[in-house]
Amino acid sequence: SGYFVLELGHFVLESGHFLFELGHFLLESGHFLFEFGHFVFELRHFVLESGHFLFELGHFLSHEKQEERLDYLEKEIRIRNVVFFGISDEEKSYFELEEVILKIITEKLLVECDKTEVQHVRRIGNKGTSLYVKEDYPPKVLQERKNLQEQLKTEIEGGKKAFIKYNKLVVKERKKERKQNYP
Repeated sequence: SGYFVLELGHFVLESGHFLFELGHFLLESGHFLFEFGHFVFELRHFVLESGHFLFELGHFLSHEKQEERLDYLEKEIRIRNVVFFGISDEEKSYFELEEVILKIITEKLLVECDKTEVQHVRRIGNKGTSLYVKEDYPPKVLQERKNLQEQLKTEIEGGKKAFIKYNKLVVKERKKERKQNYP
């Protein structure tokens, strides 16, 4: 029976040691779970912030894309328009203005054109002094072209061939003139 008590005491001691280790393990696990929970919370916060950022980015890109589409549509609408400047304002009606425009196109520009080819005419400015014709650009493009004028002038003065195409400055090197040797 002494042996049994000794074994039982050893068993209780080992069990106590095991329970102590288990308690320590549970404490460490609790600490780990707390840290893991904090990590999950931070990750959730990051995901929410990322989602908000992506939403804002999508909204921005969508707005940019819509603006590009509007610019494209405005360009397409105006592509067949021609603006005449310097036409006297003596006409009394739409039909008289249409006749004046048709006369300028056929007599001054020497292009055959009849009423069926003109979709619409309207006066958009005041009486001018000289007659000239330009493409019809959207206001945004007109401003971009105006902003490019100084750079255009600089490039031309620098000996380069330069011109504005729609809303872009195109600059090319001038070809060197070839000297031909004649026999």
